[in-house]
Amino acid sequence: MPAAAILIGASQLPTALGSDSHGQNSLYSGVWSLCHPGSWRTDALVATALVGGLLVLSRRLHPLFPGVLLIVAAATIYGEVGNYDAPKLGTVHVGLPPLTTHLPLRDLPQLITPALVIALLGFAEATSIARRYAALDRTRWDADREFVSQGAANIAAGMFGGFPVGASFFRSALNRLAGARSSASSLVTGLTVLAFLPLGFLLAPLPRAVLAATVIIAIAPLMRFSEMTEIVRLSRPQATITLTAFVLTLAFVPHIEKAILIAIGVSVAIHLWRELRLDIEVGRWSERLEASPQGVLWFGNARVLEDRVVDLLAQHPDATELAIRLDGLGRIDLTGAFALRTLLADARQAGLSVSVLGAPQHATRVLDRVLGNMPPQRPT
Repeated sequence: MPAAAILIGASQLPTALGSDSHGQNSLYSGVWSLCHPGSWRTDALVATALVGGLLVLSRRLHPLFPGVLLIVAAATIYGEVGNYDAPKLGTVHVGLPPLTTHLPLRDLPQLITPALVIALLGFAEATSIARRYAALDRTRWDADREFVSQGAANIAAGMFGGFPVGASFFRSALNRLAGARSSASSLVTGLTVLAFLPLGFLLAPLPRAVLAATVIIAIAPLMRFSEMTEIVRLSRPQATITLTAFVLTLAFVPHIEKAILIAIGVSVAIHLWRELRLDIEVGRWSERLEASPQGVLWFGNARVLEDRVVDLLAQHPDATELAIRLDGLGRIDLTGAFALRTLLADARQAGLSVSVLGAPQHATRVLDRVLGNMPPQRPT
């Protein structure tokens, strides 16, 4: 999200500074504009600075103060009657786009991956917002209904050539602050926007720098670098995922879906790496050995437990009793239970008395079934 916010802000910098865009790479274009002050226009700079300051001030007055609306109206009037010498919005085509069911089937292979990424991120943000407000209102929230409704909204938007439908923390918070308690508020908002469409031509004299400043101020809160810093400080594995997503998003622009997919792959790899680890604490009391695995015992790391205990027995050939303490395990799957049974059976055949201690409640059923199939005289 912070990287995407940087890209959006960079794409608006040439307009905010009054310079021309260079290339399709928004990051390069923004950096180029910053490094070439000779291409800046004074009118655009003044408009950007003034509008940005007023927007920040209007938020401090009250969250419901219509600062953007008033500023855009005033800037439009100035663009019409003043001597503004920088690019303006120009002709605005009003009206609804035509309804179409035509699908670009030839482009489908190139669209699948970006579409999946957009759907994933869009749904993740919507669900996080829904969960938060459901908890605040103490109401039930259904993820399946959210999934279906967002999918239907995106299908409708696609049939009219619209952008993907998503959610926004800022708009949701503003909506709630205004007193909204149902989806009727969104309906009123949509009807208000539709009612304004015939008046879209009034925005023709609006300076483009005003729009650019509005976008930059709007996305500024998304640059949550403090959260990234905290992640880096608290967890190296999570920091690797975070920094991978951040750097690759900037590097792969405009194909940020590649960065997200790689970051997901890194996340899965790190998760599997952590799940494959199995820390085993070892203790000895006279002729008794005790092994306490810590973590998760599953098919991916069951062999680790076997190898570690075999090494332990080889180091202490005079031991006569082996105890496996399982209360440090968060999960035990069927393969892990089989590995445990094999280990206990081998230890018994080697002449040791074996026992299982502290079996976690969630694993009692599978352990009873698997270890119950061992030969008789199994201590428990």
